[in-house]
Amino acid sequence: MEERLGLLQRRKLGLTIPALVPVVKELQAQGQLTGEPSVDAVIVANVLIAQKPQEYQAAAGRDWEAFFEALIAFLEKLLPLILQLIALFA
Repeated sequence: MEERLGLLQRRKLGLTIPALVPVVKELQAQGQLTGEPSVDAVIVANVLIAQKPQEYQAAAGRDWEAFFEALIAFLEKLLPLILQLIALFA
C-alpha cells in the first residue's frame, strides 16, 4: 500500500505550487529536466531534500523508503501541472 503525504506535511516541507515553481524553473533553465515525469520527480525530490535535509529526514521518520516513494508519487502528479503553468506565464 502506497503511503501518501498529508496536506500539513506537504505544507511544512514547502511542497506547494508557489514553492515548487522556482525550483522547477531553475532545473528547466539548467536543462536538467528530461520531460519524463518519473525521472523529473526524482530530480526535483533530490534538490528539495538537499535544500532542507533535516526537515525531510524528520518527516520521513524511520521509513525513508516509503516516504521517498510517497514524495516521488506526489511530485509525478504535480510536475505536469507546474510545467504547464510555467509555459503559460513564461
